[in-house]
Amino acid sequence: MTTTPDIGLPLLEAQQQQPNVTHNQIVYQLSALMNGVINMTTNSPPGSPTEGDSYVIGSTPTGAWAGKAYCIATYTSGGWMFIPDRNSAGTPLTMGARQEGLRTYNRFDNTQYAWDGAAWIAI
Repeated sequence: MTTTPDIGLPLLEAQQQQPNVTHNQIVYQLSALMNGVINMTTNSPPGSPTEGDSYVIGSTPTGAWAGKAYCIATYTSGGWMFIPDRNSAGTPLTMGARQEGLRTYNRFDNTQYAWDGAAWIAI
């Protein structure tokens, strides 16, 4: 599947079977970016998340979030979805310089944050 290079949003392919699946994944990811997150430093997935809950993962993630430090995790009916996700080769993307400028709103402290290439900073 072809994806965007920086955050791994899936792109629809010509004559793709079940394009609704790809479209719905994109909508979930964009919704997470627009609606903000609940917490900025959680390292373990919550035990009973509600669909649509989003978190910025901390520096030492565990469980289903292992290997996804500083990414945004969103819970969907199908499980956890991440921003950034995967590249076109299926390799997980990690937060780094290519995501510089990515923003999210933390609903807990009513603060906007931006990724500076190495860390989330309040803006």
